[in-house]
This record gives sequence, C-alpha cells and structure tokens, in this order.
Amino acid sequence: MNLKLDEKVRAETLEWCRAFIDHNCIFRTPGAVTPQLLHPDGRTNTWQFYLQVATLDQGFCARIGLLFWDRFNSAPAGERFQICGCETGGVPLACALQASAYSSGFRVNVFSIKKAPKKYGLKNWLEGRAFEDSPVMLVDDVIGGGDTLQAQAKRLVEFGFTLYPQAFAIASCKHDKIASIKLGNQIVEPVFLYGPDDFARSEGKYAARYNRPPRFGGTIV
Repeated sequence: MNLKLDEKVRAETLEWCRAFIDHNCIFRTPGAVTPQLLHPDGRTNTWQFYLQVATLDQGFCARIGLLFWDRFNSAPAGERFQICGCETGGVPLACALQASAYSSGFRVNVFSIKKAPKKYGLKNWLEGRAFEDSPVMLVDDVIGGGDTLQAQAKRLVEFGFTLYPQAFAIASCKHDKIASIKLGNQIVEPVFLYGPDDFARSEGKYAARYNRPPRFGGTIV
C-alpha cells in the first residue's frame, strides 16, 4: 500500500488536527487561578485534554487516519500489525484508523483491551477478535506518564502476543517523552503527533494566540 502524503498536504493536515484540538478538546480552568481538575493519582491541574471530542468527530477521524497511515504504511508485508485500542480513549481512535484503512483499500484487524475484565459472562479482558500470530500496536488518544501503556503492554505479552515496536497516541500531555517500554526482549517506543506546547493550555495563552476566549467543544453533564 502507498498512502504517503506529500509534504504540503501533511503539514496542512497536521495543522488542521492541531487547531481542532486546541479549539475544541481542551478544558481550561476558568481564570487558571486554582487547579480544579482532579487526576486519578490525586494531582490537580488547570487544563486537561478531552480528545474523544475529536476521535468521535467525522472530519477529525478522516484526517487522523491519513496522518497515521502516512507514518505507518511502509511496513513490509511480513511486519504488518493489528491495532489494539486501550480503553477508553483508544477505542474510537482504533476504529477510525480501521475505517481509514478500509476506505483506502486494505484491511487491518482491530480489537480493544479493557482496564479491567468484565465481571460477568466470559469475563474478557479483550473485546473483538485478536490474532496471536500478528504483532500488536497499542493505540491511545493521549499518553501521560505511560502507566496505561505499560500495564496493557505487559498484559498483552502475558496473554501470548508479540508487540509492535511502536505504540501510537495523538498527543502527549507531558513535556518529557516517556521512556521506551521494555518487556523481556520486547521494546516499545511511544510515538505521538503533538506535545503539550503545541497548544494554548490556558485561557490567557489561547486569547493571546487567537484573539478570542476559548470554548470547550464537549458536553458536560
């Protein structure tokens, strides 16, 4: 398959997706005086990505699929991979990447891995159909400290899967790129399109860049 974008189209698509995230997918604490957003580890922050506003948007999905396959389309036939979306943010992303592949005339297998097994029925960790003879690329919407990626990579290895040497996320919310994940003789390098400095993360920085106040594009109920 040949899905390489020319340089101009690649740059325009990267900027479109970056701007979509900046305008719609970041919740900024009003005034940014006191951190109000609670993280699972107990920390608080003044801003937070909500990238499912993007990964559930048709226009964004079409473009992120182009950017993904532009980067990962050159793997030889013997090194093709299947995609595993990390629950929950990686699941719509994985579906978008699969749809993009299908519309371009080739197929890629996709499944998802849960944060915890179901407590009923088959009590599965995995959703969909996974093949043990094909390397697995983990995808998520955002990479933070890498705990989710580390845990799910370890789990897949324990289940008997081989990991693709790279994992993919749309953005990192950390300035320092997380180190490669090492599991036995397998090494996985996290790859992402954007870092935190690609976005105006406070109300003030957004207003200075765009000459208007920010508006969060998600629904809060």
